[in-house]
Amino acid sequence: MYTPTWQPFDLGAFDASLEGEVIQLLRNPTRSFRQTFVLARGDDFPAAVAFICQIEPGQVEPVFGQYDATLFTWLFVPYMQDGLVVLPHVYRVWDEATKERIKKLGAPSPDQEAAP
Repeated sequence: MYTPTWQPFDLGAFDASLEGEVIQLLRNPTRSFRQTFVLARGDDFPAAVAFICQIEPGQVEPVFGQYDATLFTWLFVPYMQDGLVVLPHVYRVWDEATKERIKKLGAPSPDQEAAP
């Protein structure tokens, strides 16, 4: 059975001047939620961000509205840079949690190449 878990995330990882300001980030989304998040548009997007941050959808603007919009983009919005898609930072959080879980289970890491 799936149990979502959140972890504190220090915004200083984005900008040193924000060090000590902490939000919660979902650590272990389901595959289905990752797909839902990628496809979220309109009102579905703030609802998805709210779930990721363990807040109510109406709190997304008060929580993130106080920061430069670049922080929100960096955390949650894919964008193009030099012709390449840059995934939001939350994906890195999710991928690191997945690697840790795989290691804990003793399975080969997705980073390891399969032996011939």
